[in-house]
Amino acid sequence: AEVAEAKDKYIRLYSEFENFRRRTAKEKIDTIMNATEGLMKELIPVLDDFERAQKSMETSEDVKAIKEGVDLIFNKFQKTLASKGLKAMESKDQVFDVELHECITQFAAGDDKKGKVVDEVEKGYYLNDKLKNMAKKDYYDLLGVAKNVSADDLKKAYRKLAIKYHPDKNPGDKEAEEKFKEIAEAYGVLSDPDKKARYDRYGHEGVGGASGFGGAGGVNMEDIFSQFGDIFGDGSPFGSFFGGGGRSGGGRRAVRKGSDLRIKLKLNVEEIANGVEKKIKVKRYVACKVCTGNGSKHGTSLQTCGTCQGSGQIRRVQQTMLGQMVTTNTCHTCNGEG
Repeated sequence: AEVAEAKDKYIRLYSEFENFRRRTAKEKIDTIMNATEGLMKELIPVLDDFERAQKSMETSEDVKAIKEGVDLIFNKFQKTLASKGLKAMESKDQVFDVELHECITQFAAGDDKKGKVVDEVEKGYYLNDKLKNMAKKDYYDLLGVAKNVSADDLKKAYRKLAIKYHPDKNPGDKEAEEKFKEIAEAYGVLSDPDKKARYDRYGHEGVGGASGFGGAGGVNMEDIFSQFGDIFGDGSPFGSFFGGGGRSGGGRRAVRKGSDLRIKLKLNVEEIANGVEKKIKVKRYVACKVCTGNGSKHGTSLQTCGTCQGSGQIRRVQQTMLGQMVTTNTCHTCNGEG
């Protein structure tokens, strides 16, 4: 009887807890949705102001008036964000704090600037008094080079700092280890022409994070658009709009550019200073010996589709009130094989 009673209590408690868990989860979702809805409602007037400003720029030639309008919209946007608890961090001329600031480089300064942040390229923010984004400094400053630095001088500057802060030379020094990582990150961006160009144009957002365009943890936009061919079945759906032609030739014969390879190697101080060559093994695709890469069975040959002439696509041009509209679809005869 006691066991049955205990079991009954356990079942009731479990049911109550499960109901509580579900109710709490629903309340959490409702809270997030309501908060998002409230923020969107307050941002819509700002968006409306931007649209009005865009229209006025098409007709107005008064640069001063346009600037004043943009300033007013910007201030309105800041006030909206501030009402939601977002506050910019004041970093310049403040005493450097490792909990608040992300140091990119250090250099000699006067007594009045000693131990202080002397420049800032990306603001830090608080959301409801919680740190959301650390203030960042410049990659060029980190390596101590100018924007027009040559590849050789960039490499020399990197090697000099890498030797100084290498973990092998500073065992147990966490600050030196972090510095070494920052130096490597900066060199990884500035030594790559494409990443350097994006960094020069967009700053840190152009080469890092989920909303970036590449770099460490970044995204290769070319690779992203190439993936749409697998989803829509006829190459990138953006091809006809951006000047491309979707898939070049038949789908089977098209060669997609692979992603860049990144291989981690451990180097000691001497190897960094003097340079070194290392052999690595990389897996790669090779052409099939039977079909030599064209996909045909043994003893047969490929035939060109008469409908699409081997392109795998049917291109249609339509005249609309907005002008010509070009659409590209998979060939229904060969199913995109060409």
